[in-house]
Amino acid sequence: RLNDAVRQQDGVIAQLESEVARARVEWLEAATRKSAVSKVIESARNEDQRLEERRSQKENDEHAQRRGGGR
Repeated sequence: RLNDAVRQQDGVIAQLESEVARARVEWLEAATRKSAVSKVIESARNEDQRLEERRSQKENDEHAQRRGGGR
Protein backbone atom coordinates (compact mmCIF):
# COMPACT_ATOMS: atom_id res chain seq x y z
CA ARG A 1 0.00 0.00 0.00
CA LEU A 2 2.74 2.44 0.90
CA ASN A 3 4.58 1.67 -2.35
CA ASP A 4 1.38 2.33 -4.30
CA ALA A 5 0.93 5.68 -2.58
CA VAL A 6 4.55 6.63 -3.28
CA ARG A 7 4.18 5.65 -6.94
CA GLN A 8 0.97 7.65 -7.18
CA GLN A 9 2.64 10.71 -5.66
CA ASP A 10 5.61 10.27 -8.00
CA GLY A 11 3.17 10.38 -10.90
CA VAL A 12 1.54 13.52 -9.54
CA ILE A 13 4.95 15.16 -9.15
CA ALA A 14 5.96 14.22 -12.68
CA GLN A 15 2.72 15.65 -14.06
CA LEU A 16 3.15 18.89 -12.11
CA GLU A 17 6.77 19.21 -13.24
CA SER A 18 5.61 18.82 -16.82
CA GLU A 19 2.96 21.51 -16.32
CA VAL A 20 5.53 23.86 -14.77
CA ALA A 21 7.91 23.31 -17.69
CA ARG A 22 5.11 24.02 -20.18
CA ALA A 23 4.07 27.16 -18.25
CA ARG A 24 7.69 28.33 -18.17
CA VAL A 25 7.95 28.01 -21.95
CA GLU A 26 4.69 29.93 -22.40
CA TRP A 27 5.90 32.64 -20.00
CA LEU A 28 9.22 32.99 -21.85
CA GLU A 29 7.41 33.27 -25.18
CA ALA A 30 5.09 35.93 -23.76
CA ALA A 31 8.05 37.82 -22.29
CA THR A 32 9.75 37.75 -25.69
CA ARG A 33 6.62 39.09 -27.40
CA LYS A 34 6.27 41.80 -24.75
CA SER A 35 9.86 42.86 -25.27
CA ALA A 36 9.38 43.06 -29.03
CA VAL A 37 6.19 45.10 -28.68
CA SER A 38 7.87 47.39 -26.16
CA LYS A 39 10.67 48.05 -28.66
CA VAL A 40 8.16 48.89 -31.39
CA ILE A 41 6.30 51.25 -29.05
CA GLU A 42 9.53 52.95 -27.99
CA SER A 43 10.58 53.34 -31.61
CA ALA A 44 7.22 54.88 -32.49
CA ARG A 45 7.47 57.29 -29.56
CA ASN A 46 10.96 58.32 -30.60
CA GLU A 47 9.80 58.89 -34.17
CA ASP A 48 6.83 60.95 -32.95
CA GLN A 49 9.15 63.05 -30.82
CA ARG A 50 11.57 63.54 -33.70
CA LEU A 51 8.75 64.61 -36.02
CA GLU A 52 7.36 66.99 -33.41
CA GLU A 53 10.79 68.56 -32.94
CA ARG A 54 11.14 69.01 -36.72
CA ARG A 55 7.65 70.55 -36.94
CA SER A 56 8.42 72.91 -34.08
CA GLN A 57 11.75 73.93 -35.62
CA LYS A 58 10.05 74.57 -38.97
CA GLU A 59 7.45 76.77 -37.25
CA ASN A 60 10.19 78.69 -35.44
CA ASP A 61 12.13 79.16 -38.68
CA GLU A 62 9.03 80.39 -40.53
CA HIS A 63 8.16 82.74 -37.69
CA ALA A 64 11.70 84.15 -37.70
CA GLN A 65 11.49 84.71 -41.48
CA ARG A 66 8.20 86.56 -41.14
CA ARG A 67 9.76 88.83 -38.52
CA GLY A 68 12.55 89.76 -40.89
CA GLY A 69 15.08 87.22 -39.73
CA GLY A 70 15.45 85.72 -43.18
CA ARG A 71 18.29 86.68 -45.52
